Amino acid sequence: MKTRNALATVIIPAVAAQLNAGWMIEQSTTLPDGKQTSEALYIQNNKMAMTGEAHVIFNLETLEMTMIMPEEKMYMKWTPEMMESMSKMAPEWHGTVEVKKTSDTETIAGYEATKYQVLVDGKLDQEIWISKDLDLTSDLNLEKFNHMSEMRMPKATFQSSPEYQDLMNMGYPLREVQFQSDGKFITEVTKIEKKTISASQFEVPAGYQEMDMQHMMQGH
Repeated sequence: MKTRNALATVIIPAVAAQLNAGWMIEQSTTLPDGKQTSEALYIQNNKMAMTGEAHVIFNLETLEMTMIMPEEKMYMKWTPEMMESMSKMAPEWHGTVEVKKTSDTETIAGYEATKYQVLVDGKLDQEIWISKDLDLTSDLNLEKFNHMSEMRMPKATFQSSPEYQDLMNMGYPLREVQFQSDGKFITEVTKIEKKTISASQFEVPAGYQEMDMQHMMQGH
């Protein structure tokens, strides 16, 4: 009986930690000139942190976005009101968006994904591989995240269209190919790991000062 109780004290916390674990997603972006960059996404409890060339934290409960600038040891917090105000400054886009599901499927980072084509004004603009097998909903509300992304996007872009938003709500994009005049931009997930993420990953480091909008616009 003592042995069983001892095992329980070890196993139960371990199981609980696994159930509460978040996600680490690594991805790479290939630019038209062949240069590659890499990013890591950390997801847990409706928060997402993106690290790489940029460090951005999304809080889906408060709908706030925090940009962190390590070199300057500063950060800037964007409220929902600020993001919506910025997006409304651009003229509204009135083109057409068509999303086509293809029969192409591929296993990417261990998950099956289906290729969709996004046509803007009749021209192929993006190819996106969406996976419905990767279920992040216990840690990330996709509708809230996409709504937050929509708030950040100027209404002058096709990404704000209902057709595009519906596609993003279908699942997680494991590969995105953007066709532009100077070539293709390819972003692909390379590794997905279920793990407990430290709360500090979603916090501004100690000692950083907050930058206001005026300083941001002045490039300081």
